[in-house]
Amino acid sequence: GIAVSIGLLLGNLFRPGTGLSLETGEAAGRELAAPSMVDTLLNIVPTNPFAALAKGQVLPTIFFAIIFGISLSYLQVGKNEKARKSATTVLSLCDGIAEIMYKIVHGIMQYAPIGVFALIAVVVMIYWLAQCESTRGAAALGLIIGGALGNVVDRFIYGAVADFFSFHAFGFYWYIFNIADVTIVAGVAGLLYDFIFHGRKKVSNAS
Repeated sequence: GIAVSIGLLLGNLFRPGTGLSLETGEAAGRELAAPSMVDTLLNIVPTNPFAALAKGQVLPTIFFAIIFGISLSYLQVGKNEKARKSATTVLSLCDGIAEIMYKIVHGIMQYAPIGVFALIAVVVMIYWLAQCESTRGAAALGLIIGGALGNVVDRFIYGAVADFFSFHAFGFYWYIFNIADVTIVAGVAGLLYDFIFHGRKKVSNAS
């Protein structure tokens, strides 16, 4: 609220952009007049706060939130027992909604970079696969893409990716990597093999 007030005051005092002429050529446009200070202040007060929220009107939404919070705090410390209980209930509801939003944002911030990186990697691999001239290289890229997609699915469904499993039988213990990692490692090995031998073949044919 204070920042908005300072911004409106400074904007009306200094009027940035006054005298600036933008050449538009022969394009016809509608001439817009800047609203006055009184109209700007009146437009901050929403006639319908839910409509202002739905339309994305920031200033009316902020104004309603400030008035709503002040009124809720006033009722919570008032002498009316019924009003205090109602205010406490509304405050608990707002806290619950806020916690839900925090959880959603936390999940998005936690998994969005992984998803974006995986999608970029898969797109690059698919483009590489389309440009690949060797059957071995195409098969290796397919293994890498499949393994990457498998790890992404595990991350989103189970929240984690198992790196390896411990197997034991007849008194022997050994570790086995998950199938997705095995296919990725096999794909990388196949790419290295194809790069070394297919590249040498290209050089020998060119010479």
